[in-house]
Amino acid sequence: MAVAREGPAWLRRDRPQVLTREKKKMPMINVQMFEGRTLEQRRKLAKELTEGTCRALGCTPDAVQIILTDIKKENWAEAGKLFSD
Repeated sequence: MAVAREGPAWLRRDRPQVLTREKKKMPMINVQMFEGRTLEQRRKLAKELTEGTCRALGCTPDAVQIILTDIKKENWAEAGKLFSD
């Protein structure tokens, strides 16, 4: 049986996955916020989240991943009311 080798190594089934101690520490931070922040604000947030995460978890900056998601006020509600209302 042939094993496909396309795609990234971590998706391949042709060899067992070994998680190193560093990979187990890899945090993924997902930030959802209202749209409208500048690129400079996003850079600053990413930098400060990374630095704080490294201090708290003892990991290296290259282990930290951050996803910044813009949400329109019309797509976010609290207590049954849209923020756009």
